[in-house]
Amino acid sequence: MTADYHRSFDSLSPHFLLTAANTNHPSHDHISLWPWSMRRKALEDAAAELETAEIVHLEPRHRTRASAADSGPPSAPAVPATVADIMTREVVSVLPDASIHEIANTLLEKRIHAVPVTDSKGHLLGVVSEADLIRRVELGTDEDGSWWRKVFRDASTAAVDYVRSHGRRARHVMTTRPVTTTAETPLHEFARVLGKRHLRWLPVVAGARVVGVVSRSDLVRALARLSAPGMAGPRSDEAIRKDLEARIREIPSGPKFIGVTVHEGDVKLWGLVSSGAERTALHVAAENTPGVRAVNDQMFTRPSSPL
Repeated sequence: MTADYHRSFDSLSPHFLLTAANTNHPSHDHISLWPWSMRRKALEDAAAELETAEIVHLEPRHRTRASAADSGPPSAPAVPATVADIMTREVVSVLPDASIHEIANTLLEKRIHAVPVTDSKGHLLGVVSEADLIRRVELGTDEDGSWWRKVFRDASTAAVDYVRSHGRRARHVMTTRPVTTTAETPLHEFARVLGKRHLRWLPVVAGARVVGVVSRSDLVRALARLSAPGMAGPRSDEAIRKDLEARIREIPSGPKFIGVTVHEGDVKLWGLVSSGAERTALHVAAENTPGVRAVNDQMFTRPSSPL
């Protein structure tokens, strides 16, 4: 049974108790009415966990001393938003008549996993990747060993397999109609496609013309360029608290009963969590908040409901 209470938590905290269950009405807190046996177990668990409360000390974030010539704090690298921000614009491509040995050497020399196949005007015709070169008659890897495939494939499929394993030109082995992206594609959509299709890279096209390539490595490189969260100057405890509370509310299906207090940059988190993963998410939120020096974990785990 669940009921709504118009109740103040001022006696529990000098600030307020975060209630992510109803962010539009922060003054209305949804309280689960537990049986007395569960409430007693929760109090016992709380006492046991508070005895071993964890204090996590973070590395201090020192403000960089500015020189006299500096007009302000150093600007952080811009966060990339679209494929255009991270893609490689110098494209290594091959023509349809390029030999597979030439393609293999190009992949090795350039340390890449695939190349676009284009015509003389740069229009995309297909791609040749490492996966297109692993089943070759020269290596004795042309047969996949699947008896069911040999039994049920038709003459057309058998002919296609023969061309891909015996052909000596890019046009014989390339994947036609490849997945592509554009420079305007948001990075989250690009990452989703890579994960869903199990791809390492995509050609970037403008119309039919190849204008770049973008890969997993480009995402990792962009992450490496970004600096750790920082701040332009000292922050007040009140600013830190409000920032952290906002981050906690952004945790998907996040904690509903968590209190936050801050004293000289030291954060205390207290209240109920449902799991160890939820506790870790709260620690991550605190560590990502500029100005936090240490996290004092005073939380305890909600007892599971009886079947």
